[in-house]
Formats: sequence, C-alpha cells, structure tokens
Amino acid sequence: MKIKVGDKVKFLNENGGGIVSRIIDSKTVDVTIEDGFEIPTFIGNLIVIEPSSSDSARNLFDTDYDIKISEEKTIQQEETPEDKPSALLNFSSLTKLAKGVYLAFIPQNQQFLLTGNIDLFIINHSNFEILYNFHHKENNSFKGFDFGSVSANSKLLLQTFEREELVNWLNGNVQILFHSEKTEKILLPADSNFNIKGSRFFKEENYKSYSFLSERSLIFTICEITSQVPLEENLKSKNILQSQSKMKEAGKNDFIDKHKIDEETAEIDLHIGEIKKEFSHLNKIEILNIQLNYFEKCLESALANRIKKLVVIHGVGQGILKSEIRKAFDKYNIEYYDASIAKYGVGATEAVVR
Repeated sequence: MKIKVGDKVKFLNENGGGIVSRIIDSKTVDVTIEDGFEIPTFIGNLIVIEPSSSDSARNLFDTDYDIKISEEKTIQQEETPEDKPSALLNFSSLTKLAKGVYLAFIPQNQQFLLTGNIDLFIINHSNFEILYNFHHKENNSFKGFDFGSVSANSKLLLQTFEREELVNWLNGNVQILFHSEKTEKILLPADSNFNIKGSRFFKEENYKSYSFLSERSLIFTICEITSQVPLEENLKSKNILQSQSKMKEAGKNDFIDKHKIDEETAEIDLHIGEIKKEFSHLNKIEILNIQLNYFEKCLESALANRIKKLVVIHGVGQGILKSEIRKAFDKYNIEYYDASIAKYGVGATEAVVR
C-alpha cells in the first residue's frame, strides 16, 4: 500500500490516529491529530484506515514515497529518482526569487537539518519548458551526470545522496535551453558553472523557507530569465566583442588584474586618491573625466577577460559619477544594482556580466 499525504491513519501502539500531513523521509511521517498537533511517527506504527480520496488533499511540495509494507512491516526501498515525475509548483506568492532556473538542496530530515540524506532538485520557475544538461566537475574536467526536461513552473528530483557524498555535488555546470510553443521572444541558452562552498551546508540559518517549497532548503541560481538576452537583441553584444578586439590590439587585456579579488570578481575604487597621487591642482570636471576614463579602461579590460562580477566604488557626492557608470552598464546591456551597504556603504554599484 501507499502512505501519502491526506491518508487517514490509526496508531498501532496507542489509541487514536489522524491524517498524514507531511512525508519526512522514507521511514517517518508527520500525523496531524484531532487537536491540530503534528506528531512525527514511524510508518511501521501506522495503519491506513481511509486513503486520501482526492489529489487536492496532497501537498505538491512534499515528496511522496511509494512505500510497500509486508506483513512484517518491513519498508522496501523507495522509488528511484528516474521514476519520479516533476511536480508542479505554485509560484503565485513568490516574491523573493526572480523568474529563472535554480538548484535546491533539501535535507530529508527537516527537524535536524545538518544530518541525513539530501535531495537535489532542479527548479524551473519560468513559463518555458526547459531542457537541461548537468555535469559534475572532477579536477580539471567535466563528467556528464544527467540531462532531460522540466515543465514550466515545476521541480524535478535529480538525485538523493548521503551527507558524506556532498563534496561530489559542489562543483559543476548546468546548461539550459528554453522552449515554448508560442512566445514573443526566443531566449538565448544559459550556460552556468557553479562552485558552492561546502561550509554553507553546516549552518542551520543558511537553510531558508520559500513559498513554493514546504521544506527549508539551500537554493542556488543557475540563471535568471530577466538576465537572459532575447535572440534578436543579441546584436548588442557586438559592442562587447568590439571592445574585446580593441583591447587585444592595444595589448591591455590585463588592466583589470590589479583590481581582481578572485578569478571572476573585480573591485574598482574610483576615488581620485586611488587613481592619482597628486590631484590637489585639479578641478571637479577634470577629476570626473579622469575617473570616467579610468572606469572605461577597467570595464573594457573586464569584458575582454570575462570577469563576471564588478563592484565599482564611486562614493556619494552629487551622484554624477554614479549616473555615468550606470549609463555605461546600460550601453553594454549589463545588469547592475546597489552593492552591499554593510560592506561598501551607500556609494557602490555591483554589476553582473552574463
């Protein structure tokens, strides 16, 4: 028989019973009793007296296990990930995440988040059907793991793995193709390398609750639809290619190197004292021109060297320098937003080069 959300059950070892409200793992479920309390209970201590009569009683965000119980009440192995279809998600109240594709790491034991097995889902929060291609990174090479499709606004279980295997899932690449029977704009494919810090999995406060998942989870962005350039707008990228070509001809591709804080991130401080040692003789217009020229060289070098994130420290002032910097990002179709106030104050802009 199947134990699923919505089943009416009776306790074998004590009086009373209730309704299955959540599947915790392959051995345990939450049972809501008459008083409204949820009681974690071993499946072997339950008997179904009235199966759920309607699919509407099921919570689409709980993983259902097809559990077979013999007369000795031994639990058989749950179905494999390949047998589990994608589950539709309800994003009607989603406010924190933009339209896009995400990886979700969900501990099966929601009471003790730092123990037990982890379910890895790919989440398609978009109105497109997606085709995905998933690779592990091993040393300096990539190893194909899985490929397939996920319906619009759905999630798909990719793998369940033991906590000790976590290191095998921290680095890799996911490629995405977007498909729709009818759409105004064709999106370019997404190609995303991910490199996740293992330490994030060992702090309970890092596991967040989301409106579209019933469990607390760690979520990582593969791509956001808002940053995917429609195919017909891809001609704008010629500006970037031209800049790269100019920089190569000038032999200045390494201009950004002194600002790099890692392989994919650069931090540029445009305060005039960071650019020139002597500036007391300069007026405001001259200082602004020097800052903008320096920023333009940094930006072109960053594009040529495929820097993915730029933090530009421009200060507050009258806002002229900030405005010109953001106009430059608009010219190259680069996404930007205010940088971390806690780290940089209110005078910095962070940009993401897709």
